[in-house]
Amino acid sequence: MHRIDHPLLAQSQGSHKTLTSFHFGRPGCGPKVYIQASLHAEELPGMLAAFHLHSLLEAAEAAGQLRGEVILVPVANPLGLAQRLDHKPMGRFDLDTAENYNRHYPDLAEAVWPAVQTRLGDDAQANIHTVRQAIADYLRQWAPGSELHSLRRTLLTLAHDADYVLDLHCDCEGVLHFYT
Repeated sequence: MHRIDHPLLAQSQGSHKTLTSFHFGRPGCGPKVYIQASLHAEELPGMLAAFHLHSLLEAAEAAGQLRGEVILVPVANPLGLAQRLDHKPMGRFDLDTAENYNRHYPDLAEAVWPAVQTRLGDDAQANIHTVRQAIADYLRQWAPGSELHSLRRTLLTLAHDADYVLDLHCDCEGVLHFYT
C-alpha cells in the first residue's frame, strides 16, 4: 500500500488542503477498482466503511490476494469536511458557489467525443483504451481555477480509468440503498 497526498488549489493564501488516496495491489495487473467515500462530507458512514475497508485491503495485499489495483479515497471531500456550523459537519455544498459537491462535473463524453469519434472501431478493448486516453488528456489540460474545481479534477483523474467505481454515499439517518 502506498499513500498519495494530492494538493488542492488553495482557496486563500495561507490555507492548504489535500486529498489523500491509498493505493493497493499493482497497477496494470488486473482490473482497477476505485472507491471513494463521503463526497458529501457529512456522510460519515461511508468514511467509517472506508476506514474498515483500508485494513481489509492491507491484509489482502499482504497475503497476495489482490489481482489488480484498488484505489481507496476515504475522504473524497476534504473541503466539505472542513465546514462545520454549530459543531455539526455540513459539507454538502461549496460555501463559495453554493454548488452541491456531487454535481456540475464536466461532461467527459462531450469533452472527448471530438477527439475519439473517428478513432473508434469494432475492437472494444481498443475503444476503451482510446476513450480513457482522451479523458486523461482532457484532465491533464484542465487548469482548475478554484479549490472546488481542483477537487473535481483530482477525483476524476484518480477514477477515470477504473473498471469499477464505487461512490459510498449514506446519510447518517438514511435507509441503506444501492444504485447501479
